[in-house]
Amino acid sequence: IAASKSGVIVEGRGPPFIQSPLPSMTIVSTKSAYARCESGAYSMSRGGESRQALLDVSSTGSSRRKAFLTTTTSSLSEEDNYATVYECVGTDMLEGERVLPARVGREGGRLSMDKNRLNLVIGEGSLESPTLLILSTHSPSHDLPLLEDGEIAVSSLISVSSSSPFPPRFPFILSFNHSLQSIDQWTVSLYSHSHYGWDRYEVDSDNPSPSPIFTLFDSINPNVIHCTIPHYGKFLLCARPKKCNPVLRMRVAVFTPIDRKDSFPLRVVVMGEGSGLNDVVKEEHNLRLVTQSCMGVVMDGGPLCVCIEETSPSFTPIHGYTEMDISTQSLHSYSFPIKSIDRNQYFSAKLVLLQRLSTVSPLVISLSLDDDYDQLLMTEDNRVSLDFLLPHSVKQRIASLLDPPSERDWTSLAYSLGVSSFVIFGRALSSPTTVLLTLWEARREDLCHLSHALRLSGRPELAQMIDKSVR
Repeated sequence: IAASKSGVIVEGRGPPFIQSPLPSMTIVSTKSAYARCESGAYSMSRGGESRQALLDVSSTGSSRRKAFLTTTTSSLSEEDNYATVYECVGTDMLEGERVLPARVGREGGRLSMDKNRLNLVIGEGSLESPTLLILSTHSPSHDLPLLEDGEIAVSSLISVSSSSPFPPRFPFILSFNHSLQSIDQWTVSLYSHSHYGWDRYEVDSDNPSPSPIFTLFDSINPNVIHCTIPHYGKFLLCARPKKCNPVLRMRVAVFTPIDRKDSFPLRVVVMGEGSGLNDVVKEEHNLRLVTQSCMGVVMDGGPLCVCIEETSPSFTPIHGYTEMDISTQSLHSYSFPIKSIDRNQYFSAKLVLLQRLSTVSPLVISLSLDDDYDQLLMTEDNRVSLDFLLPHSVKQRIASLLDPPSERDWTSLAYSLGVSSFVIFGRALSSPTTVLLTLWEARREDLCHLSHALRLSGRPELAQMIDKSVR
């Protein structure tokens, strides 16, 4: 559940995947302890000089569950043993489909929601003191800004909130998925909400303009966008098509009940990137995710045809075909009733999805509910860690040498890293190298890539420093 190293919690996991909004929570901090799970119940055990707060969450359903508030520091006071999160940060900060709270200190950290493909990287020194951060996602229909004509939301509404009234010293890096199949088919905008309301920023990597937020589509995975966020607030990616019938990426997820009987539903869900999987399980808490995939659909390409083929001999679909109207990016679902003839046999089938009026290739998903599936545990994918590739001391040394203006300063490194659009943005920063290295950390590129970029930018001595740090 939690690993401890040198008195610092470096990784933590939260509640089961099937969640509901958090109605009430109580922090219970423990001195010099970490939490572990034994026989389905949480117990406290001594270990190291780290602390972890335990959130006791009362679900609106009939079952109770527990969640972790992971801390990367050991600064919790004895007086904080029993305090509600609501009293600390207010109820509005804890709203959302998925909520990940964490206490982060000067050493920074990484908050990850893998199933939502969402990451928040806090660079070292970005926070002056230990701060409670809350990362959450919301449906795009929640608190939308006033969009331009023709714009649609192509991501979840993401909230980064804090117990601190002060902005971070250095921008955080927020990375998340979007549903644009081909970026050049769209005019993309990022909406940012702070205490002063919503602001809109054009996202144009070819012709960057001065902006308080830098955006970068990932070079390896174009479906991910990285944003430098200088303040806490809400963020939403929107786009307007440049031509008719652009292609969007839709997520396809398949669910079955945890306890299957002689007849059971096979639920197929198709949603835009801005719709979270939690929408599916809000009404039914006994669903289990079988698999998920992505496919390209044309906005005006007609309905999506979904059918089940090649079912195993002991199972029969009562209805094996349906059509979904996917003209909007809202969540669409259909449950195929499956009748079982022999419960001792394993279910397998192929799910075929094809848009009738589109030239996009059909999506074929192979389904199998065997022993391996039955042994799966629906563990939470929320993680809080100190998962940095480069030691902080090395980053500080690089920043001290590249921040001062010269012919081979941080701008040369930006060009060598393939982020030339960062140069205009970086000139307004107190330490552009620090933010550039945090952006490199968020992109999860290899250390060899950074070392090679430093050599290309004419700083082989810094490349050698990196090489020595990883030996």
